[in-house]
Amino acid sequence: MVSTATGRIIYVDDDGPADFNNIQAAINDANNGDTTIVADGVYTGPGNRDIDFLGKAITVRSIDPNDPNIVAATVIDCNSGQWAPLWAKHRGFYFHTAEAYDSIVDGFVIKNGYVAPGEYGGGIYCYSASPTISNCIIAENTLPLCPLAGCPQPVGNSGGIYCDRSSPRIIRCTIRKNRSSLGAGVYNRDSSPLVDNCIFSENVAMWGGGMYSYGESRPKVVNCSFQRNNALAGGGMYNHDHSTATVISCQFVDNRAGPSGGGVMNAESNSTFFDCFFSRNTADKGGAMFNGSSNTIVNNCIFRDNWAKDGGAIYNTMGSPKFANCLIASNSATRGGGFLGSNSTFTNCTFTKNLAKEMGGGLWFSRSYNPPATLANCIFWGNTPGEVYVQYGSPLITYSDVQGGWSGEGNINADPCFADPNNGDYHLKSQAGRWNPQTQSWDQDDVTSPCIDAGDLASPIGLEPFPNGGRINMGAYGGTAEASKSYFGEPVCEIIVAGDINGDCKVNLIDFAFMALHWLEER
Repeated sequence: MVSTATGRIIYVDDDGPADFNNIQAAINDANNGDTTIVADGVYTGPGNRDIDFLGKAITVRSIDPNDPNIVAATVIDCNSGQWAPLWAKHRGFYFHTAEAYDSIVDGFVIKNGYVAPGEYGGGIYCYSASPTISNCIIAENTLPLCPLAGCPQPVGNSGGIYCDRSSPRIIRCTIRKNRSSLGAGVYNRDSSPLVDNCIFSENVAMWGGGMYSYGESRPKVVNCSFQRNNALAGGGMYNHDHSTATVISCQFVDNRAGPSGGGVMNAESNSTFFDCFFSRNTADKGGAMFNGSSNTIVNNCIFRDNWAKDGGAIYNTMGSPKFANCLIASNSATRGGGFLGSNSTFTNCTFTKNLAKEMGGGLWFSRSYNPPATLANCIFWGNTPGEVYVQYGSPLITYSDVQGGWSGEGNINADPCFADPNNGDYHLKSQAGRWNPQTQSWDQDDVTSPCIDAGDLASPIGLEPFPNGGRINMGAYGGTAEASKSYFGEPVCEIIVAGDINGDCKVNLIDFAFMALHWLEER
């Protein structure tokens, strides 16, 4: 017979019958595998701040971490502040004994942390530890203030969560109204946390209002929202000094920065962004994103309604960022409504309805040589004033639709026939079928866009649905599952014919040519 031992349940209640009346005492008594359940209430004073797991694999949680009302009513109040004496500076939790994912904090409000000068992490400090922090609200934690140019500014790193050589899991947390010098919400130093389904809002810092990453940090940030954060640089996020963030399906909305990067700033950081949305972010340079000496990769992202003096959506200096399948629409700036900067690569991007007061409604290239900026399979239409302005050098634009025309192989000058530009739908009209994101279905139009099957013959068609003509479409949806279908002047084939590569219901030399062009290609 095999028996399975389960951990004890230890109860904490500061004003009622329970095993203990403070959290630290319960942890001191716990063994690996135990669970400490904390009754709702406000926990403050000794034993309820600077809480130390002592390296134990235990869970400390509220009565029901999945109930927002219970979480909001279970509060760890560090009751610390700027004017408290040094011996009265406190944070919420202190992980420093190699805790791993099975050391769990679940379902608390952690607030009013304020540590002494030279200390970090007002809410939670992780040093060479990787706990799991879930369903928590980490709010109003502040690091010391000092005068800067006559205005009080926070000093020290991370009012919310500080990670030093740590890889915690931060899941379904709200991190708001924290203040510090760097990374008011989360600060990463040589750390690789997983941050999943979290909300960063109204955090204020000098660098990285929501999150700051530095050195050998490799954070993975998934399904998070960065809202109304503020900083001098990197209002929502700042990736710095060789840190490499992977950011997937995140939203950056209403963030602000002074000089650079309202949504995100990448400085000497080769970070990647997939399926992200940037809107109403503002800065002097790069309303949504600033790239400095960075080879940033940005795929399948939307930049809409951002503002800056230079580069309404994106600003780049040095480095060679790469953008693919991005929609850059309705951004505004003094120069470069959609983009301003130096060498960059844009593939299958759509620039439309961007506005500049001076030049370069769509793009302003301040420098494009050695090697030149390259743009392929793109659409530039309806930007004011003008689509592309080049200050120095000659960007290489090919197989693109440029309003007013642009010299280059495969370029055209024709109305792209957007589905519903007045309501932000820039899929291409097609008589064979065009994806409707509202109904999640395929609609047939009375016209077919000239941008369908007009991209570079050497570009892989990727996930384009059949019939796809065997050739990639121009624009943000080319090569994706939402690419508009090819129309050959007659009803679409109802059955797929073996060997019919382009979907015109015929097997001929055209199909052979497409197959030969991509022979042995791996993508």
